[in-house]
Amino acid sequence: MENRHTLLKRQIKRHFGSVENVPDDAQAILTAVNEAYHEFDEARHLLERALDLSSRELFQANSELRGVLQALPDLLYRIEASGKLVDLTPDSTVASFIPLRHLGMDSDDSEANAIAERFRKAVTIVRTTGETTSFEYAERLNGANKYFEARLLPFVDGEIITIVRDVTDRKHAEEDLQRVTAQTEMILTSIPSVLIGVDENGLVITWSHAARTLFGKSAADVLGKQFDECGIQWDWARVLEAIALCCKSGRTLASHETTYTRADEKKGVLDLSINPITAHTGVSAGFVMIGTDITQRRILEAELAQSQKLESIGQLAAGIAHELNTPIQYVSDNTRFLKDSFLEIQEVLELYGDVLAAAENDALTPDMICIARASAEKADVAYLAEEIPAAVQQSLDGLDRVAHLVRAMKEFSHPGTVDKTGVDLNKMIDSTITVARNEWKYVSDVTTDFDHKLPLVHCLPGELNQVMLNMIVNAAHAIAESSGSAPDSKGCIAICTKHDGDWAEICISDTGAGIPDHVKKRIFDPFFTTKPVGTGTGQGLAICHSVIVDKHGGTIGVESEVGKGTTFRVRIPVNGNIAAPALAA
Repeated sequence: MENRHTLLKRQIKRHFGSVENVPDDAQAILTAVNEAYHEFDEARHLLERALDLSSRELFQANSELRGVLQALPDLLYRIEASGKLVDLTPDSTVASFIPLRHLGMDSDDSEANAIAERFRKAVTIVRTTGETTSFEYAERLNGANKYFEARLLPFVDGEIITIVRDVTDRKHAEEDLQRVTAQTEMILTSIPSVLIGVDENGLVITWSHAARTLFGKSAADVLGKQFDECGIQWDWARVLEAIALCCKSGRTLASHETTYTRADEKKGVLDLSINPITAHTGVSAGFVMIGTDITQRRILEAELAQSQKLESIGQLAAGIAHELNTPIQYVSDNTRFLKDSFLEIQEVLELYGDVLAAAENDALTPDMICIARASAEKADVAYLAEEIPAAVQQSLDGLDRVAHLVRAMKEFSHPGTVDKTGVDLNKMIDSTITVARNEWKYVSDVTTDFDHKLPLVHCLPGELNQVMLNMIVNAAHAIAESSGSAPDSKGCIAICTKHDGDWAEICISDTGAGIPDHVKKRIFDPFFTTKPVGTGTGQGLAICHSVIVDKHGGTIGVESEVGKGTTFRVRIPVNGNIAAPALAA
């Protein structure tokens, strides 16, 4: 096919015969036209190449877009201004899952109609406001509940893009999270202990129901606040010191007791356990504090200790009565003897008075002398002169013994004090030995080796008296048990004190039956006893352990060998300071 340039040459030949015959001005025009056609051909070729390239790039872009749409998990639709629906998701296999299939349908399915109505309202909102809107709906498909989210976005020329996403997995995850959250909340509510979680920045992140009850602060009041600003009324210096020690060591701090003010403004006692939280990198991520209100337990322990003391006094009452009865008996007997002797002496003195008066008046007769002599012989004045001083001395000794026993009882039953006070430990133990005499005197001898350089020990006298009494009575019972086959032989209870730096040490040893290893591990457990039912309560040594360890910050240990005896070693601080709580492994 001839191009336009060739056609132009043919027309010139027809009119001018040849191109050379064309006038100069016409020749110039021809040249310009020729050049123009040449440039036009080049431009046409370039345009054809550009169109060909654009077609290929557009085809490639469409292919890539088609691939992207096929890979999308969502369904895309375009709603044209006329209302026509265009599916933008190629080869959609789940197109029936969208609410659009309900549009324009007269269905008896009220649920389907409700979904369609919600979709129509969403379309209206987008067309009216020009803003994006969305809603969720559920359908039962293939026997299972499916959840979808439809999002409608305004597009160009009044069109709307609709994106439908299957959110079933997300809904199930949300339901699982809600269930776990509800279970966690229920657990936190049912826990009777205080549970407080604090993050690495010192902000409260967990606040249990028990914390709200005890401190009078709701979770809304404290969550997100600094822990030391949450309004708890307790010894913050001690608590923060314990927290710092726990976080620094990375180990649990167990059984840290502190007093606090409860929501009802009454004082209470909390037993705290502080547990550090460590991130996988090893960096501290905060801590969890668990606290148990042991106020009632402490009250019951005090009442139990008092009850135990009264029980011990009750058990000793008969022995004390016997100890008092013996000196009182011979004081009474000697008093009656002195009374009878005084009557006899009084009669002799009266006769001697008559004889003296008669002698002064020169009226003394031999008969009067005989009567006086007979009266003196009848009264046995020589015997009375010898026995009366002995009876008086016996009575004084008996009264001294009674006074000593009464003083020992008074010191032993000294009412407990809230604050520790300086006590002569040797004198206190000696009083306890005296009070318990009737428990040991028939089965053993008691020897003492007191350190007289021992200073006054700051302690709770009444409680420590109870410990000593329990130890001595237990030793006596152990000896009685071991000497059952030889009741005539006595054992020995040895008590010694020693000053060891900042500590006062008391050792109570006996030659009793000893304690087997399997029993030794449990002797300080509450209500554990090897005695027959009705004989022991199992509280004696448990109270001893509580008094020495918990209330005095001391230690109590036992060494025993079956068949040879037992030694209890008690150590308490002389100045009364309680040792700091140990870190649990």
